[in-house]
Amino acid sequence: MKKLSSDYGLTFDEHDFVLRAVLAALTADTAAAHDLLGFLGPSAKYFCRKCMVTRAEIRANANATGVSRTKEMHQQHVEEVLENPRKASSSGVKRDSPLDNVPFFSSVENCVFDAFHDLLEGIAPLVLKLVLRQYIVKQKLFSVVDLNQRTASFSYGLPDAKNKPSPNFTMEMFTSVKTKLKQTGSQMWCLIRAFPFLIGDLVAEGDPFMRQVFLLQDVMHIVFSFEVTEDDLQELESLIFCHNSSFQELFIVEEHPNVRGENEDENVDEPDDELFVTVVEQDETTQEQAVSQKPFKVHVINKLHHLKHYPDMIREFGPLVRMWCAKFEGRMKIFRQHSAICCNFKNPPKTMADMFQLSNMNSFFSSGEERDIEFQKGKTYCVSESEYFDELAAVNLPPNQMISSTNAAVLNGEEYRCGLFVCTSKHQFAIIHEVLVSNKELFLIVKPWQTIQKSPRYNSFQVIPSEDSNMCVVNVLNMSSFRCIAPWNVTHQSDIYLSLRTLVL
Repeated sequence: MKKLSSDYGLTFDEHDFVLRAVLAALTADTAAAHDLLGFLGPSAKYFCRKCMVTRAEIRANANATGVSRTKEMHQQHVEEVLENPRKASSSGVKRDSPLDNVPFFSSVENCVFDAFHDLLEGIAPLVLKLVLRQYIVKQKLFSVVDLNQRTASFSYGLPDAKNKPSPNFTMEMFTSVKTKLKQTGSQMWCLIRAFPFLIGDLVAEGDPFMRQVFLLQDVMHIVFSFEVTEDDLQELESLIFCHNSSFQELFIVEEHPNVRGENEDENVDEPDDELFVTVVEQDETTQEQAVSQKPFKVHVINKLHHLKHYPDMIREFGPLVRMWCAKFEGRMKIFRQHSAICCNFKNPPKTMADMFQLSNMNSFFSSGEERDIEFQKGKTYCVSESEYFDELAAVNLPPNQMISSTNAAVLNGEEYRCGLFVCTSKHQFAIIHEVLVSNKELFLIVKPWQTIQKSPRYNSFQVIPSEDSNMCVVNVLNMSSFRCIAPWNVTHQSDIYLSLRTLVL
């Protein structure tokens, strides 16, 4: 009781109390959500958990939406299926869900699409695959070897070092529908941001396929933001419409009627009259290619339709990045760490479960404590002895307070290092010159740079040093964005660009 009072600012007397919780939302990947909530599989005619759109409708119009599912409509569908199971195909509902018995919960009103699987493991890999196929197979602007070399040699910087994409592209990835890009979700996020820098100098400015990538980048900027405004959501609606329309215009080939059934999976190969390139033999230096009749049919996938519901979901549930599955899948890292030191070879799951519970209890009881800043101690001195005394005084640091100067420090998993950039306000950036630690607070000595433009060629902010700007001190907790940004540039060019992960308000 005292723990709750201190952590959450609540006041209780010494009497017992009852703390109740309400199930407000359910987030899961598509297959798990459909099975848990009683819907047919994702390949069904009525595949959407939010509306009654059909597969034929989204194939004819990528921006199509159906009548919204309601709690009353869903209950009617459940009753129809209980009377006649064959009616499941007419509604997309195969059974009732136990979660519908939970007070205030509805399978159609309280389910949230997972942005991690929809974008980073669905739409982004598909778009990049089709764009690269256009450049490599059709236009022959560069080869797979060139792409791998550029991916491996690009300087991603410290913030993206752990998630830089793997240079493992093969010709088969761009000639076969079923072969996917072999990148994790985090790698795909980095790759979609770095993509214009990898091949931008080989593609003409204003290229429609690169514009498709830029539209996807802009959609991800808003969806992955921790804070959004109503204006941002209205812009998101427009971006999604343009993205889906452009996808259909660039990649969808009009199919003859009755070519395939509506209930078939959208990723099955189909005959096509177009010639495609396939690999005959390849090694590290050369790739012998031959032209063959290979099917490559593209359809509008479910996840593209899911985007149409994102603005309303964000209005109702808040930023989707706070509920995506990556947050929960990241907990698997703990099990991997425990498995490396687990000495139980007969029943390792039991030992790892015990270790997991102990680590959870430790986190729970230490959650109210301030997290320490990790840094290598350098020079320690008083604020009054610092060359930035006036700047430090402006952030209310007393002259006799001790501070430690260092080149890098880690707070809440984010590393701040000299030479990286931070966003001080919307579209305003500054480079870190020195990192200061004082009383478990992290301060950065930064110098603002001038933002020239948002480059139409790389969809990133071009910055240059500002001769008129002065050094200033910022508290990390007061910055517009807590993330550091590595400076990126294009091969054989000195211009510096900053590619953001999310919006900055």
